[in-house]
Amino acid sequence: MKGRILFADNDQRFLNVRAQFLKDAGYEIISSYSLEDTIKHFHEGWFHLALLDIRMVDNDDARDTSGLNLARDDAYRHIPKIMLTGFPTFEAVREALGLRLEGLPPAVDFLAKKEGPDILLQKINEAFSKHVCINWDLNIAWEASDRFALTTLLEPGLRDHILLRRADEVEDLFRRLFFEFTQIRLTRLFWRQPGRVALAVLAFKEGAPPESFLVICGLNQLIQIETNSYKDHSPKSPGANGTALTESAQTTHFAANSYALAGVNLPSLRSLETIYRAEPSRVFKTVLKSLFDTTLTAWHRHERMVNATLTLDEHYRQLLGLVSLTTEDMENRIRAILQQIPSLGIKFTLEDEIFTANFGTIPYIFQNPIYRLYQNSLIGHPVVTLISPGHLTGDNILTELNEQVWLTDFAQAGLYPHLWNFIALEGAIRYDWIEVDRFVRLHEMEHALNNLPFASAASREVEPELRDLTRTIDDLRQLAAPFVGKDELPYHLGMFYQAMHRLANYQISQPLTKQELARFAYILLSAAMLAEKLQHVTSPPLASPCLTLDHSNRMVHVHGKRVVLGRQGYDILHYLYENSNKLCKREDIYRDVLGMQNWENLSLSQKKSEENRLNASIRRLREKIEDDPDSPQFLLTETGVGYRLIDCP
Repeated sequence: MKGRILFADNDQRFLNVRAQFLKDAGYEIISSYSLEDTIKHFHEGWFHLALLDIRMVDNDDARDTSGLNLARDDAYRHIPKIMLTGFPTFEAVREALGLRLEGLPPAVDFLAKKEGPDILLQKINEAFSKHVCINWDLNIAWEASDRFALTTLLEPGLRDHILLRRADEVEDLFRRLFFEFTQIRLTRLFWRQPGRVALAVLAFKEGAPPESFLVICGLNQLIQIETNSYKDHSPKSPGANGTALTESAQTTHFAANSYALAGVNLPSLRSLETIYRAEPSRVFKTVLKSLFDTTLTAWHRHERMVNATLTLDEHYRQLLGLVSLTTEDMENRIRAILQQIPSLGIKFTLEDEIFTANFGTIPYIFQNPIYRLYQNSLIGHPVVTLISPGHLTGDNILTELNEQVWLTDFAQAGLYPHLWNFIALEGAIRYDWIEVDRFVRLHEMEHALNNLPFASAASREVEPELRDLTRTIDDLRQLAAPFVGKDELPYHLGMFYQAMHRLANYQISQPLTKQELARFAYILLSAAMLAEKLQHVTSPPLASPCLTLDHSNRMVHVHGKRVVLGRQGYDILHYLYENSNKLCKREDIYRDVLGMQNWENLSLSQKKSEENRLNASIRRLREKIEDDPDSPQFLLTETGVGYRLIDCP
């Protein structure tokens, strides 16, 4: 592999002559003759070193420092740069070579164009020696995944020469990360997330035993987030079950972190889900206890904090990416699932606030989970938070059968509600590991999990086919019980948001297998049953006496609390809101909202029928937005004429 250099200069003759000299010296040169083209190379290309002319726009303009401005851009600070100029000044040199708190300075060297090509080559060789740090001789065995497959996992959709270049860049990344070694073997792929993967790597040095590392590699920005999250929140003394960051490397598009897991042979580790499926329940219970008593306890040594600003509902919506979803977004996803469900031999229906599930001849009625999703409550208020590694899943927790357990994903580390770790793991067990599709049995299991005393054995109340899964949840809840205390509603609220998070992640265009459809149907049933359990809890103190409407997202808030309306109710309220504090005649509502352009031509009986329909719609609307529908404060009747909406009474 050759050293790749981006050579950017608007003096084409100078660039071409020097570029040929560097090619003859063994370097691969990417030539760029304009500022725009250079920026494109920085954004899309891949190279080890950049040679930048200070004046990239106008050589005759002493104020032109466009090349230097590009060198100062933080997005490219990991790339070593040598500045070139035909007009050297002390100020330009000082600014180019100035120190930086983190990363490289804007330039690692400075060179006047009048100096000969031999000096230029000497500067480049020195820069590669000091700042590029690539192990050109590293022997890489791509056992778990070759570089093309790995690149496609990180950045799907690449083709032809772009895929080839990105695959070279991924290889380059490992040559940087393992600079001190002679050979590495990528032995196993542990897990993948969008833009990131976790690999087991064995690294070898001559005369030394092999070392094993967990390597998380991925798109540059995502790995930078992971690095910062780990440094900010991980335990300073990780202990026997700790995961310690040992090295980081970065290229233009990719980055990687290597972690050492205390006293372990990485290829022998198994994921938590594998232990669940392959080992007796007593083994899983032992591993689970080690996870919470030792591994996660190290993360909880910091003092707990109380956050009274946000409700627990708002915390979960933010943490699980549900804030930006509108009611319509969620409804579209759920209705796309509902359309496919009859193929399972069951029927679910969704209408306004009601969700109905039919298993055979028996209908079960619950609250519409979409309606509950945007409500706030007093449950778990004020919110106690602690530091957590983030999203715990069945594949990002690794273990040996000697009671040691390691965490491997830190991208989402931060402050979470204090029951988060238990709830996140139950979400994985309950919603991701389920394999049974007999909905009568699943309904019985959900009823037991939601309604029996929290720490009781729900597994005794379910059929044998669900007993292992329910027993695993029982074991987890036994560990959670001291933290849950007497109030179990915050735990059930967290499980509701875990279910809704999974429904929100459903891609409407994604075809589902029968097993995948059964899983989504079960999650929807669980969300509805949890919403029903939570629906009667008191709302928090009113934040605002006003009614607000966000038409771009079709969201309505009353007293700071989200209110979900049907289509017609929303359309009527939107019309009234647009004319707040003004009289809106009934005839105008018929024509402008309900689309009755021929109102004057209707018969008396037809008009009476439509009046009754509008009266019923107004009544339902008041039931949604008024504290007391019989004594409205927002939606007032102007007798014999129409209605007036007072947005802030």
